[in-house]
Amino acid sequence: MKLHSLSIKVVFFVSIMFGHTNQTYAKDSNKIPIMKVLWQKEVAADANLCYSPNQVIFDKTTDKLLIASISFHSLRSKDSSEGKSWLLEVDPHSGDIVKRSFLKNITGSKATVISAPLLISSLTVSENNDITVVGKFDNSVKSIMKVNRRANTSKSIEFYGKSNAINKNSGGEDFSLILSGINLSGGNLLLIGGDRDKGLIIKVDSEGTRLWDRSYRIGQGQVDLFTDGLAVGNRGEFIIVGCSTKVSGKFPAATGDDFILQCNAQGDVIAKDIFTGNPWPGEQPRVCQLSRGNFVVVYGKGMELKHSDVNIRAYSPDLKLLWEKPIVKSEENKPSSFKIAATPKNGFILAANIDFGNLRVYEYDENGNQVANLSKDKEVWLGNIGLACMDKKALVVFQTRPSTGQGEELSRIKIIALELK
Repeated sequence: MKLHSLSIKVVFFVSIMFGHTNQTYAKDSNKIPIMKVLWQKEVAADANLCYSPNQVIFDKTTDKLLIASISFHSLRSKDSSEGKSWLLEVDPHSGDIVKRSFLKNITGSKATVISAPLLISSLTVSENNDITVVGKFDNSVKSIMKVNRRANTSKSIEFYGKSNAINKNSGGEDFSLILSGINLSGGNLLLIGGDRDKGLIIKVDSEGTRLWDRSYRIGQGQVDLFTDGLAVGNRGEFIIVGCSTKVSGKFPAATGDDFILQCNAQGDVIAKDIFTGNPWPGEQPRVCQLSRGNFVVVYGKGMELKHSDVNIRAYSPDLKLLWEKPIVKSEENKPSSFKIAATPKNGFILAANIDFGNLRVYEYDENGNQVANLSKDKEVWLGNIGLACMDKKALVVFQTRPSTGQGEELSRIKIIALELK
């Protein structure tokens, strides 16, 4: 039995829309301080449209927060299938938009509240400060958008999943799914995700030309998918996390194999660890590397669909497991989505959208001890949430809940700046 990316997208949608009701958490100690909010601001590109953040990174070179985003009409609008993609450069000290760049129109892809969070899959900044955005734009075609800051120009390069499967003129269907991008030295980029039932890596150069692609089967499930990764070392090596899912019909089984891989520059797996996780898309693993070299993986863990916890696992640079700890203990339903980022003092921070709209932010030291937290209920809309860290603050980005009583119910992008310990 095979499950291609269309089924995975259906699962993603179902998990976002219906997977969040009541949640019980491990109670935080009263001694753990609440994170200080430095500032918070709502931003938009089009005044009369909804607005969704897709990918968020902090650019150290320019000291700017970058947000790749989609503007779109509400479901009540007759133009609900049309949208626009944008790149925002934001001052991290004030929340002011420094530059707002239109990227491409979104056509034929239903740029609505349902699909907008899925349209842009990767945002990276290269060594020469060029910006690369990967997503689905005109007519749902996957493209690499290159923005040259020095020349103030941009270009779009269409690409298709496997080099031996689909090409522009074949008339067939491209089943590949891109979920993330990894910057490598020399301006090269890794696009990671899945192709039909296998994990997929595509390496492209600075011009978007495909250098190689590889498919992988890692776990015991019928469908493997790579969900996050990062570059390590100076020889093109990289770390990837993902999941291997057993399938019942078009839906994942209660548990699956999550994994972390260490690969060389050619994509060969040189070390790995496989562990039990929750295969639903909101629960799929994320990874960051601490300043002293260790890796931290956050993932959903549960023995059945309605009972899932969030755990963290720490690894040494050679992928030896150092420790594992639970973050959130669930008694009813599962968290919707989470992001993780390293902090400057060898710690890390987790931001999660819980219970279909409740924001939870936790800061940890290198040993997984919680040092600060923040809780805001009924703040977040859907599952898309972004997280970036700079010297002394964390920036959490999410789509607000739609306002009411204004004809079209509009949502905005909200940025909250939090002081790190």
